[in-house]
Amino acid sequence: MIPTSDEAKYLLYGQSGSFGIYDVAGDSVVFTHYMVGKNGRVALTPDDRFAFYGSPGTVLPPDPGSSAFAVIDVVANSLDEVIDTRFVIDAQTPEWFEVGSMVVTPDGKYLVMLDAPWANELLLFDIENKAFVDYIDFGRDVELTNIDLRTVNQ
Repeated sequence: MIPTSDEAKYLLYGQSGSFGIYDVAGDSVVFTHYMVGKNGRVALTPDDRFAFYGSPGTVLPPDPGSSAFAVIDVVANSLDEVIDTRFVIDAQTPEWFEVGSMVVTPDGKYLVMLDAPWANELLLFDIENKAFVDYIDFGRDVELTNIDLRTVNQ
């Protein structure tokens, strides 16, 4: 559960691949969305405008639903769109980039995603232009456990 900065809404996500927005004042869930998979991940823009939700697949080979993430309009309590992460930069981007850990940069410009379950690939998404701008494969000898951009100098 992640609160918006004013704590008026809570972003709910969980083991079942589900995502929801809970409105504190109305004491109700005002939006729900389900993605294939489990162990959902979520990131929120600093202005609380958009949430990004992804859910890695549960079986091998992965299904198309696990190679995507949802863009949620938190203000409107609605699904903005679902974006496929397969072959997004060029032919070097893997066929299946299963979305794992994710975070929005402090300036709100980019969504940074690690793949799951291996966490050795990184995908960079330009939020304003809704375009992928970079893909890095660190190789099988690297396993990144989390993304923390709080110490990044702006």
